[in-house]
Amino acid sequence: MDYTENSKDKSEIDIKEVISYLFSKIWIIAVVTVGFAVISFLYTSLFVTPLYTSTSNVLIFSNDPTINTMGQWSTAKLYVNIGPSIVTLDFCDEIADDLNSDNYDCSNILGEGVKFSDYYKSVTGKEKISGNVILSSLNISSDDETCVVDFKVTTSDAKLSAVIANIVSSLFEARCKTIINSEYVRTSITNRGRVPTSPSNIHKVRNMVLAAIVGLVIACAVLVVIFMLDDKIKTPEDIEKKLKLSVLGIIPETGNEA
Repeated sequence: MDYTENSKDKSEIDIKEVISYLFSKIWIIAVVTVGFAVISFLYTSLFVTPLYTSTSNVLIFSNDPTINTMGQWSTAKLYVNIGPSIVTLDFCDEIADDLNSDNYDCSNILGEGVKFSDYYKSVTGKEKISGNVILSSLNISSDDETCVVDFKVTTSDAKLSAVIANIVSSLFEARCKTIINSEYVRTSITNRGRVPTSPSNIHKVRNMVLAAIVGLVIACAVLVVIFMLDDKIKTPEDIEKKLKLSVLGIIPETGNEA
């Protein structure tokens, strides 16, 4: 019984000593924590290329009067699930052809009188956009619960993302009407791509907080390891604890006299 209590007291004293040691090194912990946060901020600002995501949505629905509501819902779900398969490389090549020939009106995004080919060259340095570029920038998802197909376009330029998102949803809607070939299954663009105002891949505050937490944990872990490995005798209590000897007296430290 006494042994258990003594072990418990000893454990509590060790934890208190560790906490006390960490508090004595609080300036080190603070410097490391702030340092990690600053490094995260500088890395994000200087080395991470901002990417901008614009989203457009197309709703597929059925209004066939010959079937009940559940039947209409099932029909819409069927076409929503096969919808993303429409967007192939040929589909994106067709988009590229329209953009390169300026058949698609981008004035609502790029401004009146601005040709897409000129804008694309100013942003990327390339003469023409390709279907491969469009396809690689696309992320398509469909939800059979809402019967909506989402098109997320991510590029390094906000206006470019919005232009591609808009033309993808427009061509997709037209292509759906051709493939479905039914007057009772219809499509509607519920959300057109807008010019994003902030990057989708950069979250400076969140990254700084996470980096600070990592720095805090690393600093505390290293200090605890150093504390545990330090077997120097510094106090009378250390003599009793480590050597199992009683302290009979203490000789006070005296300064050197002139």
